[in-house]
Amino acid sequence: MFDEMFFKTSLPQHINKKVRLHAVHKSASVYVHLITGKEYAVVSIPETSTGWVMLEVFPPKGTSPRENSLEDINAGAPEFDFDLVAVAYNSISFVLVTLEEESTYMGFKFESTTIL
Repeated sequence: MFDEMFFKTSLPQHINKKVRLHAVHKSASVYVHLITGKEYAVVSIPETSTGWVMLEVFPPKGTSPRENSLEDINAGAPEFDFDLVAVAYNSISFVLVTLEEESTYMGFKFESTTIL
C-alpha cells in the first residue's frame, strides 16, 4: 500500500533516477491511478499527510489548462491554474513514472514540490 514515505522519498528518487539515466529532451510525467479506474496526470505534490496526498493535476486529456491573466502572472501567479485533489492512499492502485516529450506545460514539476 502507498503511504506518505513513498511520496516523500521513494517517488522523488525514482523520478531523479529515470530522468538522469534516460531523459534527453524529455520530462518525467507522473500518473496516479485509483482503484476506481480514475487516472490523474500530476503536476506537483504540494502536501502529504499520514492518510492522504494532495495532488496538483493536469486537466483531462484533450482539455487545455486554465491560463491566468497577464495581470495575475505579473503579480506572481503561475502561467496556468491547475486543480488540486486530495487522494487517500488506500484508494491508489498504482503510480506510473514515464518520460514524455517536453511541452509548454506538461511534465511533473519535481523542483516545485514542497514535500521534497
